[in-house]
Amino acid sequence: MRHYLLTRSSFAPTVSIEENRRRIELLAHVTVPAIKAQESKDFAWIVLINPRDPLLEERRAAIMSAGLKYTVIKSSEDMIARGGPDKPWGPWKKHIKWDQVTLTTRMDDDDALAPFAMRVVRERAEAWDPARPTVWSLPAGYRVMGMFAERVLYTVPMFCTYQAPVHDHRTINTVGHLSAAMLAPLQPATKKPAWLWVRHDLTRSHQNMRRGLSMAGNDMELVTDAMRAEFPGVDWDLITSLPQKGAPLPDKTWSIDPPGTLFDPRSARIVDSR
Repeated sequence: MRHYLLTRSSFAPTVSIEENRRRIELLAHVTVPAIKAQESKDFAWIVLINPRDPLLEERRAAIMSAGLKYTVIKSSEDMIARGGPDKPWGPWKKHIKWDQVTLTTRMDDDDALAPFAMRVVRERAEAWDPARPTVWSLPAGYRVMGMFAERVLYTVPMFCTYQAPVHDHRTINTVGHLSAAMLAPLQPATKKPAWLWVRHDLTRSHQNMRRGLSMAGNDMELVTDAMRAEFPGVDWDLITSLPQKGAPLPDKTWSIDPPGTLFDPRSARIVDSR
């Protein structure tokens, strides 16, 4: 079994230098420390970059500072550059060796995984039917907005892993992250909070995403020492100092979010969360 972590870090010259530098800072101080803290490093990290990135050498240095045994940095080719619609599918599969059951995990270059995340996914997959395609989800995590955070239980998080049987050359990025269930049935790998979704003023999606997820998240609270301890090495001072698009106020008044329900963005329908 082989395991790959897939990250797009593709910034063309058309992306502002401000956004480009911010993303490298987040990559170096949030994503890379989380990778270095993984309890199991039995995976390869594939990062797709834009060869015309004006900050290319800084980005390469940040990626390599993770110190992994296997790090593959390749061109994003004709993928949409960061700054456009989020379409992560691209030339991933040609950088993967497909002679075994293959795991591919999606993570952006401004987010983090808890130290146990890659280990737990691998353990669940190794105990699973190797002929059965499956999406392993990490449904619980923290959405962090400046000094505030909320614990979220999300049906289709961006941090899913696709388990592909031999001869199945699809990756988790064959579809958008909200459509992971189109690949195979979802199975939770763990219910422990396993990721950080860092929000900031240069985030492309809506700052809070409250309309779609308000009943999925708990009330926001100040970032705690206990929360910081769950993600060792991550620069929490940087995360909590990030400017926001607006005040991170909870929004639980939308009629689309009746009690006991989640909004499922894959199909725009209400599903029972109990």
